[in-house]
Amino acid sequence: MTTVIAMTKVKNHDDRWVNRIAVTAEDTSLALAESQAITLQEKASLAVFTGLQKLLNIRKSHRVFGNASTQILETGNQHCFAFLRENQEGSKLLVLSNFSEHTQQVNGEVLNAIAHMPCVDLITDTTYSGNEPLLTLRPYQQLWLAVQ
Repeated sequence: MTTVIAMTKVKNHDDRWVNRIAVTAEDTSLALAESQAITLQEKASLAVFTGLQKLLNIRKSHRVFGNASTQILETGNQHCFAFLRENQEGSKLLVLSNFSEHTQQVNGEVLNAIAHMPCVDLITDTTYSGNEPLLTLRPYQQLWLAVQ
């Protein structure tokens, strides 16, 4: 009981730990191994690990993820959230997120935030003209649109 109380006091400022599972030595070995995952659960774990690695590498290679201002944007869709990040060098990143299990659309007017400039989704390398009338997001999809 004392351990739980101490842990709660240490982490009471940060509730993200509640939803995190413990990572075992087996999990680490699987993630770092060159061999293929065997079970469906191992394949899913490996896909999550490699996906997070990719996102971390993208964040490290774009300064707009660092010291930048953030502006929350209206999407016109209750299932979608958008924000714009802009750093002092003028780099802009428009993030769109679909929090629904269904495909959603956002009006292309959200691209006003980047002056309808051509952009690329940093996650998929998909390019956008900046003049799309609608942006379609698959279930739970995010777009990280960086102005080119």
